Amino acid sequence: MAQPIEHLNALNRIATLLAGDEGVEASLDQVLQELVTVMGVSTAWLFLYDPALQTGTVGRGYRLAASCGLPSGLLGTTSEGWSQTCLCQNLCNDGLLDTPYAKVICSRLIDLGEQADGLGTHASALLRSSGRMLGILNVAVPSWEMFSPEALALLEGAAGQIATALDRARLNAMLQEQRLVEQDMLFRLSRELLRRDDFDDLIRYIVAEVPHLLHVDACALLLRDADGNMAFRAANGWHSDPVEHDWRVPAGKKSGARVAIETRRPLVIPDISVDDHGLWLPGWFLAEGFLGHIVVPLIAKDEPIGAVIIDSRQPLQLAPGELRFAQLVANLAAIAIDKAHLFREAMQRQRLENELGVARHIQTSLLPPYLPRREGWEFAAFYEPARAVGGDFYDFFSVPKGTGVPPTTVDQLAMVIADVSDKGIPAAIYMALSRTLIRSTGMSGRTPGPALERASELIQTDSRSDLFLSAVFGLLDTATGRLVYANAGHNPPILLRARTGKVERLNAKGIILGVFEPIELEEREIDIEPGDMLVFYTDGLTEMENEQGQQFGMERLLETLRVSAGTNAEQAVTAISTAVSVFTGGASPSDDITFFIVKRLVY
Repeated sequence: MAQPIEHLNALNRIATLLAGDEGVEASLDQVLQELVTVMGVSTAWLFLYDPALQTGTVGRGYRLAASCGLPSGLLGTTSEGWSQTCLCQNLCNDGLLDTPYAKVICSRLIDLGEQADGLGTHASALLRSSGRMLGILNVAVPSWEMFSPEALALLEGAAGQIATALDRARLNAMLQEQRLVEQDMLFRLSRELLRRDDFDDLIRYIVAEVPHLLHVDACALLLRDADGNMAFRAANGWHSDPVEHDWRVPAGKKSGARVAIETRRPLVIPDISVDDHGLWLPGWFLAEGFLGHIVVPLIAKDEPIGAVIIDSRQPLQLAPGELRFAQLVANLAAIAIDKAHLFREAMQRQRLENELGVARHIQTSLLPPYLPRREGWEFAAFYEPARAVGGDFYDFFSVPKGTGVPPTTVDQLAMVIADVSDKGIPAAIYMALSRTLIRSTGMSGRTPGPALERASELIQTDSRSDLFLSAVFGLLDTATGRLVYANAGHNPPILLRARTGKVERLNAKGIILGVFEPIELEEREIDIEPGDMLVFYTDGLTEMENEQGQQFGMERLLETLRVSAGTNAEQAVTAISTAVSVFTGGASPSDDITFFIVKRLVY
């Protein structure tokens, strides 16, 4: 009874190793060592199947992922022994390695002769999970009789555990990659929607981008007209232009757009030719040859304003994740369309001036009344709204000592710059809410990434607005120069190194705040060295245009920074603002210009 218990314990230890933080592949050498020890042998190796390896050093389509106690002739993947014929790989390729384990008279070991160190045969266990072949586990011995039935059963169990762990790691990697790709696409889309104030340009961009994001043939955007009908406002991928033809969906017809708006849920029809859900389908629609038909309602401020129609000329069924992605895209589009409508709507001048006056007062009260004072550091800031009220803000506040990881012995300085997606009183109120919540989460002991993630949750809970914001949060230890930072869909700060003159962009993956739940933000660290100059800015600085429509751009900003490398922070701010003014000929900014500079002094 002792031996089965020992084998069971070994399988438990192997499972623990495979589930470790270092990852499955990184633990395979330890797993093999555990396996051969309990089996009473000394030699094992593991191939992973990779069809992309057409010229693999250990066999075409295979790579050596782990080994233990290899004979002298197989030490190193470039050893000549690996270039010999591999019977176990041939059996696997031919589909003959279909039992839990197989006895293989090893062609490689035989060809090695004395360099095989007495080994001549091995048990080969196929690593398979979810119907996929993942690799081969080999345990070598001088003669097959050295394997007891219990040892072979242990080999079978270990192979199953390894295959399951490899498959799980593969799936997790695929899901993580898919999630990162989705977040990156949403970030890019949100940035594009945010910067497009022109309504016609905005809706043309939406219908052009959706087919690319969802891999479909066509997209159209319908909005309510004054008569209650649904009017095509933009389309892409149609043979006939429904906007040009002024095609409309009458108010009394049961169309996909009507159903989606009334239910406030996406309507999904995988194949119209099989089941059209009893919808009104006019001849001009059927002439397009669409089969897959999906309609997602556009909801802005809790009111339906229209619908996005997604069509494919092949049957179409979006996976749950893809449908959710389509809804997020539609939500972003609805917010952007509503924002664009606000820009187009005429407001009474006096009311606008009154509102902007109140908002200006609110916003001014949000900006820091004075800049930080820290020994060995300089701070300077610049803020110029494009209108009476802007959508940018920046903030500084102290984080009590003892917070953070590791705990600090001096107060750390929190630095925030942010850009709200709108202007006016709603934006000013949203800024006040956002500033307060970021301050609160930042002073709670959280580092920048978790602080912004929590702030985003609270913003969504406390705000019923369609607004959102991008932000960078940096936590500076002024005693050491260590900066911990996270970026929520904002322009990366710029670091000019005094020692080398090189420029670094403090990139970190992240997405805007106040829209998606939950979000994950990457957190990074960097050391600010004596003489270094750090710039936090909003996109209004680099996107400022001159009369020829040219943008001030990143290169001009970097060149101005390099020229100002030996100056103090205030002089550098003046140099940048002057350079922008000279470039634009003193024209008023089309967007808010906000930036601040942090410089570490040299002693």
